[in-house]
Amino acid sequence: MPELQGVALRSAFGLAPQPVPDRFLVAVSALTLMSDLAADTGLVCLVDNAHWLDQPSADALLFVARRLQAEGIALLFAAREGETHRFTSTGLPE
Repeated sequence: MPELQGVALRSAFGLAPQPVPDRFLVAVSALTLMSDLAADTGLVCLVDNAHWLDQPSADALLFVARRLQAEGIALLFAAREGETHRFTSTGLPE
């Protein structure tokens, strides 16, 4: 992973003292990380209770999900209907 992307993810997770960088850089970094992990064996990522995600996290995961055509990654979101908080998966198949 490029150093700038590694710093972005560490900052987003509170593992580095730098302020959280641009949200787009965090999303690209997450895509790079998942793609690297999936390179040899594939990857399944399940996001349970997606309706409880904070908006920046949901945005980053949706960014990744929209770009997985050739990556060998299955990204599944599970959300309850009727909850106060909603998860909107715009641009993804149901």
